[in-house]
Amino acid sequence: MALFGQMMRLDEAVLDTSVFVHIGQYPAQDLSAEAVLTLTAATAVLLALGVVGFRRRNLITA
Repeated sequence: MALFGQMMRLDEAVLDTSVFVHIGQYPAQDLSAEAVLTLTAATAVLLALGVVGFRRRNLITA
């Protein structure tokens, strides 16, 4: 998205779905520490929710 989205003239809302739009394109641009920390926190929350959901599954074992 970040690499070819502008060439394809995609809408800004579509481009904003890419992580690379928010953190910057290293090494051409400096990384945004705030964006990296926010995305890391969001990843940790989603991972925790996934682990909880995985443990709560109700499978019948043979």
